[in-house]
Amino acid sequence: MGTKQEEMKGKVERIAGATQRATGEALGSERMRAEGEAREAKGRGREELAKAADKIKGKAKKAVGKAQQKLAGLVGNRSEQAKGAAKHARGKLEGDR
Repeated sequence: MGTKQEEMKGKVERIAGATQRATGEALGSERMRAEGEAREAKGRGREELAKAADKIKGKAKKAVGKAQQKLAGLVGNRSEQAKGAAKHARGKLEGDR
């Protein structure tokens, strides 16, 4: 499953938890409030984990692109050098989100 899907599932879980927590508070149900709070925290954690995974992937792509660019430059392959530069730029964008 992609990290964007995981992030979305985390948002849904967080919102459902917040709704459950608020319902528990309104009804005076400590158990429902606590379960909602836990669900909300689980969703928040899932979102953050997905965001961290995206950053790691971006930073790895950036490093691979930079290496490809440097190696291609050493052997004089302009096409591969340009591909490495593009991959580095994409990785930089993805890793800096």
